[in-house]
Amino acid sequence: MSLSIKYSWWMGFAIFFVSCEPTVKNDAIVFFNDFESTNMDNIVGGKLMNYNGNQVIGNYFDDGFSMAMDDLPEHNYITISFDLFIHDSWDGNLSYPAGPDWWLMLVDGQSIIETTFSNGICNALWCIQQSYPQNGWRMNDPKTGAFKTDLPLLCYYSELSNGTSIYKISKTVGHSGRKLEIRFFDRLTQPIPNDICDESWSLDNLTLKTLTLN
Repeated sequence: MSLSIKYSWWMGFAIFFVSCEPTVKNDAIVFFNDFESTNMDNIVGGKLMNYNGNQVIGNYFDDGFSMAMDDLPEHNYITISFDLFIHDSWDGNLSYPAGPDWWLMLVDGQSIIETTFSNGICNALWCIQQSYPQNGWRMNDPKTGAFKTDLPLLCYYSELSNGTSIYKISKTVGHSGRKLEIRFFDRLTQPIPNDICDESWSLDNLTLKTLTLN
C-alpha cells in the first residue's frame, strides 16, 4: 500500500490529506485466446464461427460456454477482458414474449455481470431500453456503452450494417484460489423457440490476468 500525501491552504492553514492507494505487486496474463486457431484449451462448451473477417467463439442462443483454470499463480484479484458481440434483434428490457434479453457472467458461481442488451430503436415515440452498463434492471438507451454499433447482422440480411453491437468489457474481481471457473451465458427470450438467427451472441479476445495488490 502506498501513501499519497496532499495539502491545501485554507484561511492561512495548511491542511494535509493522507490516503492509502493499493499498488500492484505483480500481474500476469495467464490466458488469452483470439480464437483464430482451433485451440480450445481450458474451454468447455466452445464452438467457433467466422464473423466479419474474424474467427470468434459462438454463436449462442439460450446457451454459453465456460473457461476453467486449475493452476493459477499466487494472486488476490483477477481481471477478465473480452469483446462481446450482440447479434441481431436483442430486445433489452421488453416484456415477454419478445424480452427481456439477459446476458450473464459468473465467476466461481458468483454473478459478476447480469444485464440486458438492446439493439432496438430509441426515438420520440418508442425506446427499447437496456440495463448495460449496469447490472439488474436499469433503464439506459439501446447500445449504451457499445464500442461499435454498425457491424453486420449475423443471419438474416447479413449484408446490412447496424445489426451487431460490440462491447469491450473488462471486470476486476477479488479472487485468490488456484482454481477458477468463469461461465458466460444468456437468458434470451424469443417467441420463436431456439431461433438463433433472430438473436444471438459471440465473444472474442478473451483474456485473464492475475493481480496481486498490496
